[in-house]
Amino acid sequence: MTTIESLTAEIIIQILKTTLQLEYYRQNDLKLPSNPLHLSKVSRRWRDIVLGTPALFSNIIISFKELRAQNRCIRKWTMFWLERSGTHPINITFHLFPQELEGKSSFHLLNQLDRAIESTPDLDIFLDLLKNHIIPHIDRLQRFLLHYNGFTSSISSLLSPFMHADAPILEELDVRAHRYTKGFSLSPATPFLPLFRTAPKLRSLIMHGAGTLLPLTERLRKLDLCHVALNDALFLQFVSDCPVLETLALSHVIFTYSKPSSMDLSASEAISMNSLRSLSLDFSYIDWRFLPDTDPHKHILTSVLAPNLENIEVSTRGSGHYINLANVLPNPSSLTSLRRIKFVRISKETDAGHMDNSRWFSALPGSVPLEEIHLVDSSRDILGIDFQIQDLIGGHQRAEGQNIQTPYLPIPPYCFTPRSREVHRAVMSRNYNPIHLFNQSSLPLPTELKFKDLKSLTIETSLAEDIVWLCRILTVKPNIQSVSLSKSTLSTLRSGLVLLKDVESNGWFIKVQQHGNLARYMFGRQMVEEEGTPNDVEKWLKDRVKVEIIE
Repeated sequence: MTTIESLTAEIIIQILKTTLQLEYYRQNDLKLPSNPLHLSKVSRRWRDIVLGTPALFSNIIISFKELRAQNRCIRKWTMFWLERSGTHPINITFHLFPQELEGKSSFHLLNQLDRAIESTPDLDIFLDLLKNHIIPHIDRLQRFLLHYNGFTSSISSLLSPFMHADAPILEELDVRAHRYTKGFSLSPATPFLPLFRTAPKLRSLIMHGAGTLLPLTERLRKLDLCHVALNDALFLQFVSDCPVLETLALSHVIFTYSKPSSMDLSASEAISMNSLRSLSLDFSYIDWRFLPDTDPHKHILTSVLAPNLENIEVSTRGSGHYINLANVLPNPSSLTSLRRIKFVRISKETDAGHMDNSRWFSALPGSVPLEEIHLVDSSRDILGIDFQIQDLIGGHQRAEGQNIQTPYLPIPPYCFTPRSREVHRAVMSRNYNPIHLFNQSSLPLPTELKFKDLKSLTIETSLAEDIVWLCRILTVKPNIQSVSLSKSTLSTLRSGLVLLKDVESNGWFIKVQQHGNLARYMFGRQMVEEEGTPNDVEKWLKDRVKVEIIE
């Protein structure tokens, strides 16, 4: 049997590289990378291999708090890693938190920050490290992360040593100011102040709470902004400067309202972002007064034409804070490649009574290849799926105010009273063959054409009615292959729903569980509870699709 000591140095180095790389990218708490130091103590051979391989020291994490906890000198630690990395490209992460604020409560931090921390010993150490230790190695800098708390200094002040330096291989810049603030500044961000003299290969820029937009490059592919106010001019500038931008994430970003609300755009107004693949908008922590709901104007994002956009994610705070999708999302008619959608706490309604978020879905192209939908505490009606199915029970068709005698047809279910505690029909038979969302005598519904490629549904909800809706979708969409449920959704499914059987038609019904006696009759037909386990609805789901639970 081969022992690890018998492995060649090349194999050992490759194993160590992979292990350290995984450790670096999966860690979220910025703990110090001690593995190379520990591995060098295994044996003299291992020590020679580790210390003689600069690539093992290329991921440098400088966490002031962690270094102090281990009684290490911050300067000596930094110098050791820089020296051991040799001429290899380096990734540097700083975690900077003022020592005098460590262990303080959030309330204390708010009061402390009111006095504007402009200079601390930690800040002086950080600036000294940049000037005297990082800058001499900047030609090797490939990835730079700065996560800091408490300082009111501008990002241009914190990184001032970089302003006259060239970063020829820098690809990723990640600056996050984890500030404790009492409000949200509506002042537009300082536009594009220079940081590096040149950074020609910069492709990923993350700026959270910095209040400053750093220079963008034509190679930039990812832009992630948080806690910043943008006006139209700044938006148009970075669109122009970043022709190959693929990922745009805007969290808690306020835009200037730009133009009257209209779904149609003239050619002169349209903003082409042909390379954009992913768009994420998070309005969770913006004052509800600045959400685009009641205002009759649209954000400049609605002028964007993104024919290659594949992913959209929109989040709000919920709990009565509504948003109008048609006022924040790109022109839906241009989204011919949209594949994945995620909505977090999005309602169908807005504060403006005449607005309806399903309108945005109705404006999507009929050929849109939508494959995945993820709803988190969001209205199912936002998708604009109108079943419009007449009820059939016991071989009799029931239309509104009519009693038409027709043969029994295996058409999809009918929801008797949406969002009520009455009986909801979802399944006609355990051997039911799903057909289209419309019946044979009607024309295809516009929304049906948009969901013909749907393969995956993810539902995170505590409403039993949403699970009923999910079951109804599965009966008419045979192409759906997998369903993902949160733990709370699974709990609701198991405790809040029950299957019923129509004695005459032998059809199956799903009912939201009520306290007290279970209703045994619907439309005058006798209903009996199905014999079996309490988790029949769960079994019904698992018989039809792959069910996964979200941790």
